[in-house]
Order: sequence, then C-alpha cells, then structure tokens
Amino acid sequence: MKENGGRLYRVLVTSTTFGLASSSPVEYLQEHQCEVAFGPRRPLRDEELARLLPGFHALIAGLDEIGPMSLAAADVLRVVARRGASLDLIDLRGATERGIMVFSLPRMDAESVADLTFGLILAVARLIPQADRRIRAGHWDRPIGRDVWGKNLGIIGLGRIGSAVARRARGFSMRLVAFDRSPDPDLARELGVEYTDLPTLLQGADFVTLHLPLTPATKGFISFQELRMMKPTAYLINTSRGGVVDEAALFHALTHKWIAGAAVDVFSEEPPWGNPLLGLENVVCTPHMGTYTVETLEAMDMYCAREVVRALQGQVPQGIANPEVLPQSDSG
Repeated sequence: MKENGGRLYRVLVTSTTFGLASSSPVEYLQEHQCEVAFGPRRPLRDEELARLLPGFHALIAGLDEIGPMSLAAADVLRVVARRGASLDLIDLRGATERGIMVFSLPRMDAESVADLTFGLILAVARLIPQADRRIRAGHWDRPIGRDVWGKNLGIIGLGRIGSAVARRARGFSMRLVAFDRSPDPDLARELGVEYTDLPTLLQGADFVTLHLPLTPATKGFISFQELRMMKPTAYLINTSRGGVVDEAALFHALTHKWIAGAAVDVFSEEPPWGNPLLGLENVVCTPHMGTYTVETLEAMDMYCAREVVRALQGQVPQGIANPEVLPQSDSG
C-alpha cells in the first residue's frame, strides 16, 4: 500500500464478536497489509478507548463509546467501522472534524433473526425447553403443548425480518395478518398477508411476533392494554428490541394468565439479571442471539474487513455516514 509508505496499517478491533465465527475476516485484513490487535471483549467507555487508539489507522468498533476523548487521542485514525447498524454511540461531528471516515453495516440479519423467531414460536408452543429440563432431571412426564400448524400469526412490523418470518410461516399453513404503519399492498399480496389494525390483530392471533425498531414512538408499544386484548391461549414473541414491550405489563399478563406464554430474545436491560421474566416457567428466554449464526456473523465481519481495506487504500467505503470528509471530487 503506497499510501502508507509500504508499512503495515494497524487495525484495532473492539467489537466483541468480530472474528469469533470465522478467522477469514482477520486473515483478509492481514493479507491486505493490516496488523490486527484486539481490545477487551466488552464495550469500552470513551476514556478507555482513548488509551488504546493512539497509533491505529482503523477501528472496528462494537457498542463502544467513541467520543471527544478517544477521537482526540486518535492521532493517525482514518476510518471507524461500526460493526452494526446504529451510530448512536459515535460522535459523528467530532470524527468529521478530524477527517475520520465512519461507516456502519447494512442490515444483514433478516434470515437469521427470522429463523430464531420461528424457532421460538415452536419452542414456546411445544414446551421444548421445559421438556428438555424435565428429562435431564430424570422425569419422563410429557408436557402437552399446542400446535403451530394452521394457526393465526400476527406480525407487527412487516419489514425485512417480518417478511422473512411470513415466508417461513406459509410452510406451516398459518393464516397471516400484519400491522404496519407503512403498509405495502404489493408485498402483502406476495406474502399472502392481510393487513389489519392493531386491536384486530391482537384479538385474533394465536402468536404475535414483534419486528419493530426502538424509537420514542414504539417504546412500550405492547403494554397492559394491548396484552389484555390477546387471547388467553396466545403467545407473544419478541426478537426486536426489549423496550418495545412493557416488561412489567408482560410479567403481569403471564402471571395472571392473560396470555399463555412468551418467548423473549431481547430485554430492556441486558444482561437481564434480576428480571422477573427469567423466573417464569411459561417464558422461553434467549440472550439477544438473533444474528448469532456462523453465516451471518462471518458476512458482517467480512463486510467490515473489506470496507476498512477500501478506506485505507484511499477508496470510499460503502455506507459512509459522513461523506463530507471526502474531497469534493470523491463526494460529488
């Protein structure tokens, strides 16, 4: 790489998952004259990152706080890759003022999250985790679950992931209804989904699955009123964000038998130690693992590695969040 006088570029990785599923992304960086160093496998605060960044040309970050202290310490930093979609924890203005390119990943998780969603539907309906625990404890009593085949599935949020769930549900002959604030009639026809209003969906669904971003408008989207509308034989599935469900309301609904059960991959606070939902037998819990497949993690890591190399080679990475750092000829 002539841009660096033939020396190695130094890449700091603070993402907690980069390279875990496959060594290929790290090898790709190394093959392109990058020396890779790993920080602690946990999200870092601004002041912690500031102590690590000097001398690094690129940063592959996870849920780290990239603020004034770390940016001021980044003496040769040229690019920050956010291994995820959100830029909330990055001082984008500060990075731009220092000429540091910042990019994030496109959403690449629809199929893996949809797989988990449908796995949770089956697990909560057929009591699979409970049966596993019982047989390991030496009991041969057989829990009586409920069928998934032919039931009504209510999808709240018919975007990429909600659509992928709908495609899987068609294989189970489920009747599909959806609520979305921006309905797409062509997509609904393609998927065999009927749009409806939220109360109608909640009142008729055997399974309600949530696929919403967490925004001020969706915080606590499912609370006491919505849970009270659901059938006592219905199940709630949440693989979106913990904050879209009022967890106190969900606990009340489950303990008062307003609904039959729930499957939760996301919590308002993570890890959810002390969350009372963990103590309920009619709840299946998983640790925010929707994207945790070898295929998805490797695809995300390779995207980061390729775009970091492009940036270090003087090219424009895809998905750049601050194109104003580029010379006019590049950004125009």
